[in-house]
Amino acid sequence: MASLRTVVSALMSKGVLSAGWNSILTGAVFVFVAYVLVVEVGGDSAAPFVAVVLAVTGGWQLARGLRAEFQRWSAMTQVHRFRRTAAAKELTTSSDSVQP
Repeated sequence: MASLRTVVSALMSKGVLSAGWNSILTGAVFVFVAYVLVVEVGGDSAAPFVAVVLAVTGGWQLARGLRAEFQRWSAMTQVHRFRRTAAAKELTTSSDSVQP
């Protein structure tokens, strides 16, 4: 488990894995563990309660991660639009300044 945490930490520090994706993956694991607790554990009386807590926490993590990724995606598309607009303006300005 410690080595997995080290790998994820290294990926996040390099920018490969964003905080949004980390929340999405954590939420997915919580929801999966909640599902396993409900389906596989039949004799433990506390399992359904723990499963509910994990499912709610997992849903919250998923929503948080998706919100973060949509905000990140929106910001990235606005930057790309700005760059394309600036490049187009630069091209039209440079072509206007060249007179035959």
